Amino acid sequence: MRRLIRIVKAAVYEPIIWAIARVVGMRHCRDPLEDIRAAIQSGLAVMLDVRERSEWEQGHLRDAIFVPLSRLQSRKSVDEWKKQIPTDRPVYIHCGAGGRSLIAASILSGHGYDARALKPGFAALVGAGFPASS
Repeated sequence: MRRLIRIVKAAVYEPIIWAIARVVGMRHCRDPLEDIRAAIQSGLAVMLDVRERSEWEQGHLRDAIFVPLSRLQSRKSVDEWKKQIPTDRPVYIHCGAGGRSLIAASILSGHGYDARALKPGFAALVGAGFPASS
């Protein structure tokens, strides 16, 4: 069953994520997950979760900052989220499957951030050892 789910996800999500990447002009970062985890734990980088509130409430990474993509896209919220997201270090961005992280990275890059979109989503990051909270 898991294999079937992976096949369906690859058939559905991969073309969508590829299209988003072409439109927003961003690519997923290739930094090793171990290095990302260490940088976040040491405070040299931050993790940004751009999923929506219902997803966040079902579980999230312990060290993540929560700013949903819908808020990042709202012109009214720019000053608000700029107060939450530090500008002095890399911002690793994750979502559920990698598409929203590309859009968020494009928005943040446009505001001068060192924004790095992650392809692995929440579940994959937890599976890779990132500590989660519920």
